[in-house]
Amino acid sequence: MCRCAGSSIEVYFGKDLNELNLSGERHATPAHYKAYWHEYFTFTIARNPWDRVYSAFLYTLQRDLRDTPLKERLHSESAGDFKTFINTILSDKRQFDDSDDRLFWPQCRWLMEGGKPVAFDKMLRLETLDRDLNSVAGPLGLSSFNLPRTNESARHDYRSAYDGKTADMVGRISALGENHGKAR
Repeated sequence: MCRCAGSSIEVYFGKDLNELNLSGERHATPAHYKAYWHEYFTFTIARNPWDRVYSAFLYTLQRDLRDTPLKERLHSESAGDFKTFINTILSDKRQFDDSDDRLFWPQCRWLMEGGKPVAFDKMLRLETLDRDLNSVAGPLGLSSFNLPRTNESARHDYRSAYDGKTADMVGRISALGENHGKAR
């Protein structure tokens, strides 16, 4: 999942970040591994959705990413203001209907295939990642799990970036409320 330690996990398992996905996208969805999904111990990492959206917003600005219509709108219409981005761009449910911009997909969308939830062996939380990773070390045949930090976000206080309206909006989007984002 985007902004949830995916690059660090891939590096840990020896993957070349430049050649990883045949789809040309960073971080494949479960559909890419459908043929052999049940042969492996599977886990996913979820992040506090308010922190994740704010981090993705800052990441897009810092990297000057304009590779999708959503990111282009972030730059051109929000003038770098987070609340404007949420209120005028991210709140537009059409933004997610067929969007290939995985950075801002609701996390639930990463966990669905064909409109149904994908079964993972374990769900981890980014906020407690070191502890949670060690809980999956055994099933992965590892004595411990020392994750490298790649592509790490700068620390930020996401709480101060929101007001009641924008926090509620991100909460609804994150829960796929109001039909934001088609489950895939």
